Amino acid sequence: MGTSITENATENARLNVTPNPTSDIFMLVVPNSIEIAQLSIFNAMGQLVQRTDRIASGQVQVNSKHWPSGLYHIILDQGANRSYAKLVKE
Repeated sequence: MGTSITENATENARLNVTPNPTSDIFMLVVPNSIEIAQLSIFNAMGQLVQRTDRIASGQVQVNSKHWPSGLYHIILDQGANRSYAKLVKE
């Protein structure tokens, strides 16, 4: 099952994460309304663990194999529009 959390975003800008929780590789399903955006992933302490400057709509594969277990915050930023999701790493 995937989890999606949307804050200050339109219904079309929902960011889905699957599988969630994950232990290794997970997929972000980026909404079709996103053309080019920046993806940032932060750990529970607010430290940046990964940033990708140019992503487009579709699926983005992320490898979290070497991340410690815990809660991560995923932010997809396209100018004034932001999509949020949370990920649990086992």
